[in-house]
Amino acid sequence: PSYRMQDHGSETVAAYAVAWLANHDLEAGTRITYKYILSAHILPGIGSKAVKRISRQDIRAWFRKMESDNLSAPLMAKVKTVASAIFRTAYDDELISSNPVRGIKTKTIPPKRRHALTQEEYRILLACIPERYRLMIRTAVETGCRWSELIELRASDLDGNTLRIDRVYEQATKTSRPYTKNHGIRTVELSNPLAELLSKIATGNNLLFPALSGGNINY
Repeated sequence: PSYRMQDHGSETVAAYAVAWLANHDLEAGTRITYKYILSAHILPGIGSKAVKRISRQDIRAWFRKMESDNLSAPLMAKVKTVASAIFRTAYDDELISSNPVRGIKTKTIPPKRRHALTQEEYRILLACIPERYRLMIRTAVETGCRWSELIELRASDLDGNTLRIDRVYEQATKTSRPYTKNHGIRTVELSNPLAELLSKIATGNNLLFPALSGGNINY
């Protein structure tokens, strides 16, 4: 309840942020993430402060508090992204003269060390996967499809040795979205063996890799 109170006639960060989220244009999955970031970190941290009176020092102290609470670097980066977007909108709304989050330093995210499978490791991996999902995993590895793209692939996307990727399945809303994450369309050239295997299961406009009960596979 205290988050909804007005601080000396000025709207609180929480009150503004809740309205901001409701009116912000976001994908369903991103909205869920932003809602969590708000409720778990932004509202408890600075929600009761007035938008017009919050300072860069307040933001810096808040981030140092999160660091002392051992929040991971990737999570702090997400918190900063959401908080900065909120105050950037407040700036556009002429409620503040500058974005107090801009320029605040956070913990550096260490680069991920990635290991590419050798052919032998890939062979062992495929052998361990249940046969029903083996072709799906092989398609994922050899085409670079994201999970949301993979489970929405249909027979009509296959044209000889070419696979067209132009939509995704949105788990949060259980609907198909007619564009990919970067709003682009791309085609992937398939190896002859993979194209031949996919053509054997491609019928009509059916999903290439449906769930056992039909429809899209749940992650």
